[in-house]
Amino acid sequence: METKDTVAAGPRPPPRARRRSVGVTAADLDLAPGARVDRYVIRAVLGSGGMGVVFRADDPDLGRPVALKLLRPGTELEGTEGRARLVREGQAIAQLSHPNVVAVHDIGVYRDELCFVAMELVEGRALRQWLEAARRTLPQILDVFVQAGRGLAAAHAKGIVHRDFKPDNVLVGDDGRVRVADFGLARAEHEAAPEPTGDATDDDDEHDRAADDSVTPGLATPLTEPGRVMGTPAYMAPEQRRGERGDARSDQYSFCVALYQALCGERPFERRPPASRPVPPRPMPPSAKVPRWLERVVVRGLAFAPADRFPTMNALLAELTRDRGRGRRTAVLAAGAAGAAGLGVAIAVAAVAPAP
Repeated sequence: METKDTVAAGPRPPPRARRRSVGVTAADLDLAPGARVDRYVIRAVLGSGGMGVVFRADDPDLGRPVALKLLRPGTELEGTEGRARLVREGQAIAQLSHPNVVAVHDIGVYRDELCFVAMELVEGRALRQWLEAARRTLPQILDVFVQAGRGLAAAHAKGIVHRDFKPDNVLVGDDGRVRVADFGLARAEHEAAPEPTGDATDDDDEHDRAADDSVTPGLATPLTEPGRVMGTPAYMAPEQRRGERGDARSDQYSFCVALYQALCGERPFERRPPASRPVPPRPMPPSAKVPRWLERVVVRGLAFAPADRFPTMNALLAELTRDRGRGRRTAVLAAGAAGAAGLGVAIAVAAVAPAP
């Protein structure tokens, strides 16, 4: 746990969002501490969501703790359909080897009923909790988001679109390292596009919406029913909420919604803007003390049309990490050098001038 969170100034932590429990719970799985799933020994519940439950577990064969994510048939994502989602998550993460993406160790089925993915156990907290725990300075926030952005960029480089980037799916380790997690909705960027059917209608903008058609686990095979919406609407790009195929720029939009929220303590739009027409984000409040250059970067990432956003996640990160003080320092040094040169000339003239 963190103990040194004493910062004097910075944006206020965002308010706690209204949540509701969905999907399977730990009680549904009936796995008490000491129970075994395959070779893994259950120790405690870490969290639960729409797809299943994550346990802290021990891997006795390799002598290390793991995060064990499980899903059982009969939940919101029924049977083989849900298993396909969990298998896909394991496949997506397994393709990535990056310090800012949570690592996957194993995947399997237990007693023909429990599908599991064994992942790296991150000692830390979700980004949402990290932001709520203390006032964070602008450099702290940017450092965390740049690391998360590098994880997304690594996924994009492999042709993988996350599709559900939000503060709950980013882990901030006690060691300061950030990992992007929960690739359960990930897909290959060139997956066939569904037909649009209109806006998402879920009133709970924190709720993960789930509707799938196929049980094929391959990343390039669609698991989403044409025209249906999956993800968390409050963070979804307009094209996703219209039921269209998203791409890496859709992840960029979600990233900028989360970054705006971290900087200002609120999301950039009142509730959820319509997906059919552009609505500008509200101006960042002066109390957030966000530099104008940073506001411009975030607003561009929130553009309604994907073509108006940054061409890649790396291009956005380049703007977030660019040294904007370099030009000013160069100008100051140049002015100083010019002044010193002028002084030198004056001294030289004085030295050769005849005495009165």
